[in-house]
Amino acid sequence: MACGIMDILCLIVSFIFPPLGICMMKCCGSVKRSFNFCCHLIINIILMCCAWIPGFIHCCLLLLGCIK
Repeated sequence: MACGIMDILCLIVSFIFPPLGICMMKCCGSVKRSFNFCCHLIINIILMCCAWIPGFIHCCLLLLGCIK
């Protein structure tokens, strides 16, 4: 998988605040369906309430394409 500038920018933003990184993925077209996007955003916000690291890992897995 080739990494573009937007992928790197999403990863940097995800490091700071993972739900914002997921929103950026939606804007650049990495997440296709809106229902899928809403589910991942809600899951990520719940994970962020638990701790920062699970939210970041979930966002990285989305960015790398391990979760569809």
